[in-house]
Amino acid sequence: ELLERSDRQAAELERSLSALQAADAAHLRAAFIDFDRQLQRMRKAVLDVQSQSSDLKARGGKYLAVWEQQAGRLANPDLQQMSRERQAEVREKFFRLLAGMDRLASVYASYEKDLTDLQVFLGNDTTRIGSDMARPHLAKVREDAFPVREAMGVARQRVGELSLALTPK
Repeated sequence: ELLERSDRQAAELERSLSALQAADAAHLRAAFIDFDRQLQRMRKAVLDVQSQSSDLKARGGKYLAVWEQQAGRLANPDLQQMSRERQAEVREKFFRLLAGMDRLASVYASYEKDLTDLQVFLGNDTTRIGSDMARPHLAKVREDAFPVREAMGVARQRVGELSLALTPK
């Protein structure tokens, strides 16, 4: 849910960047204010995802460790084997999810730096001249959104895979 909300917010941020890039002098300030608002919302969504990801990493690691410990206590070798096989499946999906979240955090970090630079630059010079000077950077930031959205999609897919593996059948 948090990743879906973040993806929707990323789309809103992209919309505001497009409007900022296309704004004429009369609408430039309003477009910047909208961009600034959308960026703040994006930061909040990202913080929520990062917090949830950290919590998932901690709780998931503990869960898998307890599962492994309890599987080792099983007296029945068939049950022990099935438990270990099932745990291996869940562990693989869990670590794929964590890798996806790490990738998302990595690509977002550089995107965030560029967004912040743009925000500061235009916040200090929200004029047509400033906007024209920032235009190449604005275009780059818009292009850099693609790997972020792609990484978000991969992370969402991996959440679904882990969720499905843990869903009772």
